[in-house]
Amino acid sequence: MAKPKQIEIPIEGKGVSPVKDRKLDKLGDEFIENRDTKARLAGELAGIESKIIDRMTELEIKSYKFSDQLVSIKTGKHHITIKTIKIGVEDSGDE
Repeated sequence: MAKPKQIEIPIEGKGVSPVKDRKLDKLGDEFIENRDTKARLAGELAGIESKIIDRMTELEIKSYKFSDQLVSIKTGKHHITIKTIKIGVEDSGDE
């Protein structure tokens, strides 16, 4: 959520008065909204990843393919990687 706009201390004079630009203010507000949305979605993705780990652990599988994605559980960690599989390219398995 965007913070309330702060009131600038009135300073007058060339070189010391703050520069204001409506387009930059609008772009700044848009940036804050998108940043907040990104943070919310990151939290949701983490929750989904946790559910994927739980289900794969329950099924005792280390990798799973859905759509064009490959999910792999890292050995010794409760962490997964999700990669996009390139169609027509062989994966050598070297990382």
